[in-house]
Amino acid sequence: MGMSTETPNFDEMETVDAPDQSGDDDAEWIELDAGESIVGELRKRQETQEYDNDVLEIGRGLGDVVVMFSNGQIDRRLDTLAEKHGSAEGLVLGFKKTEETRTFTPNGQDEEVEFNLWEVRQLTE
Repeated sequence: MGMSTETPNFDEMETVDAPDQSGDDDAEWIELDAGESIVGELRKRQETQEYDNDVLEIGRGLGDVVVMFSNGQIDRRLDTLAEKHGSAEGLVLGFKKTEETRTFTPNGQDEEVEFNLWEVRQLTE
């Protein structure tokens, strides 16, 4: 985003709060249904103590930030991007929960668990 020649008026700008540990309060938690996708800049990939999965903060536009859980499939792809780019944060990515499913049987369980396959795409210049 380049700076325009007009400097914005301070009063018209949004207040920047110091981050608290709970994440972005203005951010909306989302959970994608099968077939749904989201595209935006990966602002933050935050590990949590209480959950197995990272929390992803995704900026879809000015002031439009959503938060969602990552999962093993997404994490592996973000790790690959991080190796390639130094960090996955700052990249414009698309995350899609596809209609396609797989099953697996967790260790020590008899019941199969079904899960959706996720697709991650990157906007390349």
